[in-house]
Amino acid sequence: MANSGLINESYHSALSGPGLGPGRLGAGVSLSPQLTFHSNDPTAVGPTEGLEPPLLSDSEIAHLAQLSLNVCVDIDVRRYQMNIVAFLRMHRAVSGGITPQATKHFEQLMRSLAPLHGLDFVTPALVGLAAKKVYLHRIEIVASPEG
Repeated sequence: MANSGLINESYHSALSGPGLGPGRLGAGVSLSPQLTFHSNDPTAVGPTEGLEPPLLSDSEIAHLAQLSLNVCVDIDVRRYQMNIVAFLRMHRAVSGGITPQATKHFEQLMRSLAPLHGLDFVTPALVGLAAKKVYLHRIEIVASPEG
């Protein structure tokens, strides 16, 4: 895949925070050293031999899901999250994409990022990162805010 080098590099640089490094998740969950995308599309054309195993096993995903349930979100951090959502919904240049489902995904991603960074609480920086990942590709920009 043409983008796999870029994806690997950005993935490992995202995991270079305190207590993390390539191949390790916070709270004792280990990862494979490389990020690899696999197509689940049955119509995909190409050889299937030589594919690497998935990055996370089912048990690791279940463990992360369990850890995300135990993450604390302070009321000020929750208010910050809701302020971001309200700002995006009310902004005159945004015509759509800030759906209730996207907000649920925003909440879940915030909670899931904390264990990945070795934390049991959500920080404002994780809220900002989650907002970029969830809303950036969903926002529909109006060509002319006045019209």
